Order: sequence, then structure tokens, then C-alpha cells
Amino acid sequence: DRLLDIIKAPDFAGGAQIIYDREQMRKIYTTGIGNFKMRAKYEYVKSDNSIDILEIPYSSSIEAIMKKAGDMVKSGKLREVNDVRDAIDLHGFKLTIELKKDADPELVMQKLFAATELENTFDCNFNILVEGTPMQLGVKDILVEWIKFRMNCVVRELNYELKKKEDKLELLL
Repeated sequence: DRLLDIIKAPDFAGGAQIIYDREQMRKIYTTGIGNFKMRAKYEYVKSDNSIDILEIPYSSSIEAIMKKAGDMVKSGKLREVNDVRDAIDLHGFKLTIELKKDADPELVMQKLFAATELENTFDCNFNILVEGTPMQLGVKDILVEWIKFRMNCVVRELNYELKKKEDKLELLL
């Protein structure tokens, strides 16, 4: 539990938000296996009657999201939307969804979360090599093994330096 207080959840480069379940995180941290959901971050722009997707889950691609959303609009499954476009610019990532006049942005997002990669599951499987043997470990055990590995590296380095100094001393005597 203390580890969960220090490292609350993984941190991904693309952002998005983790649908946090402490018990699921505890399982992942303890056993090294499990999964959690990630959801895109967005904001509703009232003046433009549009939704701006600002961050997407780590393993999602903007192309797949745009294709699926576009297909939903064409097939009539997403009638509340006029257009879906890539609005990436110098300020960063942005996917803009233009809504029709009386569309409910929350309802649109719920449909998109259910049908696209704007919400997906990230699987964890922490397999590492411990002295050449593959093992599945939790976060605490991984940290312990890494510390052992680093200590072994430092000891080998110091022994190497000591041997060099002993050899030099032997030549001088």
C-alpha cells in the first residue's frame, strides 16, 4: 500500500487519463500482471460547438480514431457530428469534432469512448530477466532485483579498479 501512495499509477508520454481502480493497481504492483482503462482528455468548446480531443491513450492512434469516427458519421451511428478533423498545429495535438446544433457533447463522447480507441485497455505483464531467468515480478520485487543488479555492477567495477591498482603497486615494488 505504501508503494501505491508513492507511485500512484503509470505515467504515459501521450497523456490521457487512467480510469483509476486502486485494487486493480495493487494487483498489478503485487503480481506484475493485470490491466487498466485509459481515456482521452477532451474539452467542449461552446463558442464553436465542437469537442477538442487534447490527449489520447498511449496505445491509440489518431488515424484509427478518425477513421472509426468518420465511418460512424457516414453510417448514421453518430448523427450528432458534422465533421471530424485533425487539428494538430504548433501548439500540439488536437482532434476536433464539430457537432450539429442541438447535439449533446457528453452523449457524443460516450458513443466515441464505446466505439473507438479514445478509451482502451492497457495490459501489464512485467516479465524481466533475473540472472538470465525470465520471471514475472511485481513492482517492489523489480526494484529489489534492480538494486541487487546495480550493487553487483558497482562491486565488479570496484574489484576491477582494485586489481588494476594492485598490479600497478606490484610493478612499483
